[in-house]
Amino acid sequence: LFLEWGRACWAHRNLLLFGPSSSGHQQRRKRLQDEAKVWLNAPRTESLVPLNNKRRLQRDITRATTETIATWVTRQNQLRKRIRNKKKTSIITNFISEADLQNINRAFHSKLLEARQGIR
Repeated sequence: LFLEWGRACWAHRNLLLFGPSSSGHQQRRKRLQDEAKVWLNAPRTESLVPLNNKRRLQRDITRATTETIATWVTRQNQLRKRIRNKKKTSIITNFISEADLQNINRAFHSKLLEARQGIR
């Protein structure tokens, strides 16, 4: 029966066989990509994490699996936390006062929250 169907019917066939696809996975992927874009587009003074090959990272983020993006974002958050708690040295934190770092931290954190909630 399915051999006689044309290409246009495959989406309908999948809907009949497997039911409607959940968009939760797509929403999670979009939010993770938005969060990664916040990391990639942030100035070094905001993110505190030096990024090499930004163009390549931007291309890879759009093509990578959801789990890969989630792992990358988690690593960036951990590295930023270590730099912020002075467990890892960064030249950026040496030249910015603690009050300015707190303000920058609040602003960057709010951008990340907006991306996680899908507002951005």
